[in-house]
Amino acid sequence: DARGHGESDPARPGDGGALGRQALKEGPKSRLALAPEVKSETDRAIALDPTIGRAWHVRAAWNRKIASLNTIERMAANTVLGGVPKGASMENAVADFQKAIELEPNYVNHHLELGRTCMQMKRWPEARAELDKAVSLPRTTSTRDAHYQQEARELLAKLPKGWAPVAVGGIILGGVRTPLAKAGGPCKRTPVYELG
Repeated sequence: DARGHGESDPARPGDGGALGRQALKEGPKSRLALAPEVKSETDRAIALDPTIGRAWHVRAAWNRKIASLNTIERMAANTVLGGVPKGASMENAVADFQKAIELEPNYVNHHLELGRTCMQMKRWPEARAELDKAVSLPRTTSTRDAHYQQEARELLAKLPKGWAPVAVGGIILGGVRTPLAKAGGPCKRTPVYELG
């Protein structure tokens, strides 16, 4: 899913956002044809100014999209590009979204997209933590914050029930299944229970 990727409001020249938005408007073959250029422009932007959080966001979205191509899309990539672009991975997507968050911790869309990525990887506690963060932030970083927060709420509703994040020193280690959750009640952070 490519919603919200490459957003660059306020626009910053050279962060890869404009090209990313163009790619989103294209059909699958044109989008694949633009993939190397999006990656190249974003890598160049990060090399020139590694403090542009939105550039890290665009590269993270690129990693996620390329890493999650289905069989038909991979065949199209072979036809259009001579193969799937190398180096893309979900782990790289997570790392780049985390860097974007480090640079712009209050940007709602960074948390939304990291949460979405963790959901695709079935990393439920991390997904919940990031989506919760997206919902709780003030709407100050983008004209689309309300939209991003609504998306985060919708994704939270789709998470498997019964998992709550367990963090030690700010690092999410995994999830616990709580007694209330087993009974279908709300999740609560608890210090000791069976790790899932």
